[in-house]
Amino acid sequence: MRGAIASFLSNDIQDAHLDLPTVGRWQARDPAEIARDLMDVDYLVIPLDIFLPSAAQAGQELEYALIGMASLFASVAGAFDLGTNMPIIMVSPKDYADGMSVSIAEAAFSFSRSFAGETACPRLLCIPVGHVDPKSLTALISRELDCSLEDTADVVVYDGKQRAVTQLQEIASALQFPHRLDGTASYLVTGGGSGASGPVMVQALSENGAKHIHVLSRSVPTAERLAAIKDMEATGCTVGVQTVDVSNREALAFCLGQIQAGRPIRGIIHAAGSVADGIISSIDRDDIARELNWPDRKRSAALHGNETE
Repeated sequence: MRGAIASFLSNDIQDAHLDLPTVGRWQARDPAEIARDLMDVDYLVIPLDIFLPSAAQAGQELEYALIGMASLFASVAGAFDLGTNMPIIMVSPKDYADGMSVSIAEAAFSFSRSFAGETACPRLLCIPVGHVDPKSLTALISRELDCSLEDTADVVVYDGKQRAVTQLQEIASALQFPHRLDGTASYLVTGGGSGASGPVMVQALSENGAKHIHVLSRSVPTAERLAAIKDMEATGCTVGVQTVDVSNREALAFCLGQIQAGRPIRGIIHAAGSVADGIISSIDRDDIARELNWPDRKRSAALHGNETE
């Protein structure tokens, strides 16, 4: 099988031991040109290292990485729209030394899964590699692609001579807690007044033993949400609603002090968030910057700051 390594900038650093040609330089190129680049290729390797930031991008590492991912996958998606069809192989080290690189790798795997779902990609393999001779990686990929379809999986981890497969399985309830919660303590949910996931988490806490739940929301809950809270209280728990912007550290500290004066806080679920749906080919730099600069990041920081004080 003939493979190639994806690239989209002229200075991408590729592993010299991965004996595959480089195709791409796809920044600002037409999808038809990219399709021609891939005409004689059986599979495409995307090394996650090409998304890791340079020193010049300090402080904006995740934003630059996501912009690179959106650009690369949109380019490949354009080629797929013109009839290109081949497996995509995401390759990364099994262990990164810093948390930012781990976050970037997880985001890249998510991008690749979205890409596979939006295109006619026949096969996606995400391979975190640990303790594997880079010179053997090409043969390893070929063997994996030769597996029968029933033996395939989205995520395959190689560690020396060991092969571990991650398979997604449906479970009865995604909100089943491992232990019953402390009925004498308080539990907090941010975003429970108006967000989509907050009310679900409030109900899950109630069903798993929490008796004292506090909803922190910037806005007053709607009449519908208040009615749902009343229904939950009928099961034996109390649900208090505090109107507070948790990105305001001083206001949050005052609110938490009032709650803790009554009983200890044993858990916080930060369920506030923002949804900006869109297919990969439509994502641009402004979309990414808008989400990364959303005040929710400040709310997370404020919550963490009050937790550690």
